[in-house]
Amino acid sequence: PAPRRDDVVPHPRETRRRLPAAPVLAMLGCSTAQGGVITFAPLVAPGATVAVPAALFATALGALLGRGVAGTLTDRSGRPGTLLPVGTACATVGLLGVLAAPYASVLLVVGAAVVGAGFGLVQNDAMVALFAAAGPLHYGAASAAWNIAYDAGTGLGATGLGAIAEPFGFAAAFGTTAAVLLLLTPAVRRRRA
Repeated sequence: PAPRRDDVVPHPRETRRRLPAAPVLAMLGCSTAQGGVITFAPLVAPGATVAVPAALFATALGALLGRGVAGTLTDRSGRPGTLLPVGTACATVGLLGVLAAPYASVLLVVGAAVVGAGFGLVQNDAMVALFAAAGPLHYGAASAAWNIAYDAGTGLGATGLGAIAEPFGFAAAFGTTAAVLLLLTPAVRRRRA
């Protein structure tokens, strides 16, 4: 049967639940890392005619696999948000591979894949954590927060890393992003109620 209007529309006295910051911060950090990789991979290893397209493919494939793993694990555990620090740590390690790309172009591919996998873990887990925190009456707000973090991070990865790379180089840009993710990892740990 079709849902009654009372089942869909929030009660006027129902207070809006506050969304947790951890999923949004993890999304912002990992999407910044991926945005930087997909924007600047051709400039990090300009002579790597095979490694650069392979790295871009590996980033997307890593994200796809990360989402699948996160979906399975979160569904089995019933504890959304527990994979957020794992995802940010993976993205941090992946950025270290990207940093080493000038020494061996294969590290660009491996690093990009690990960044993608970390971002995939975070994408799925953050969405489920936000939906669980918001409740069914506020899925729209949870979805908006997730999408804002995704898009803002992607833009920040392209513009922010570029602003650092122009005067200081790509090592400084990706190193700064890795350091921020490293600091973010303990901050996004799931806190028990």
